[in-house]
Amino acid sequence: MAQVTVATGYDVDYHLGQVGVDYHLTAGGEPPGRWMGKGAQALGLAGAIGGISAEGQANAEAMRGLYHYDIAPDGTPLATRQRRPRYPDKTAQLAAAQERIDRKVAALGRFATPEKIRDIEILERAKVRTATPVLDLVMSLEKSVSLLQVGFRAAARRAREAGDEAAAERYTGQAEQIEAAADETASELVEWIEQHAAYVRTGHHSGTSGEWRDAAGLVVGAFAQHTNRDGEPNLHVHLEILNRARSEERRVGKECRSR
Repeated sequence: MAQVTVATGYDVDYHLGQVGVDYHLTAGGEPPGRWMGKGAQALGLAGAIGGISAEGQANAEAMRGLYHYDIAPDGTPLATRQRRPRYPDKTAQLAAAQERIDRKVAALGRFATPEKIRDIEILERAKVRTATPVLDLVMSLEKSVSLLQVGFRAAARRAREAGDEAAAERYTGQAEQIEAAADETASELVEWIEQHAAYVRTGHHSGTSGEWRDAAGLVVGAFAQHTNRDGEPNLHVHLEILNRARSEERRVGKECRSR
């Protein structure tokens, strides 16, 4: 059993920055995210987000380009039919936002905690664009599953400290099976959403015009995390859904806003 929530988002750097951050009872840190969805496949994205894309570009940069600037991995802007890119070059606006962030962080002085800095970054970067770039869908497993997974990790650590590598490997394998099951469930959830809840809107939308069409697929960055903000065991997966999709009836490269 899993709980699913959805929220709007404005910045993917939080999830990219969590990769390698230590989580409960482990030393390796949060694992790198990976791409999911037919939209990601159509754009040629492959492998872990923290790795290298088929274009030789770090996928972390590819994700920022897609979600923040509407730039495809090959460097071309995403465009709607018979229109220029919805979002032109915002370099100056982004630079101004960064200046505001720096000033506000400096004003906090010794009270500049990571949480407060993060809130400032989200607030200022959200001002640069008016559309929602990402939908943050979170799939959280039941508490008992999280506790079981972290229990196996703890048992593996104790076995390793006692010199019992065979037991350590067995417990580690059991913890990894739970994590793999969570990842597989997240992948199946993305497939379900693509089949039943992925749409694009075309034309001018008002009370009497505009149409909804099936989306050809979604671009999703999936990030597994093992604790909540209080540091308690909470195995969950963030599915960062790009708020752009290609209509099933359109050619690859003709993009429009999804909902």
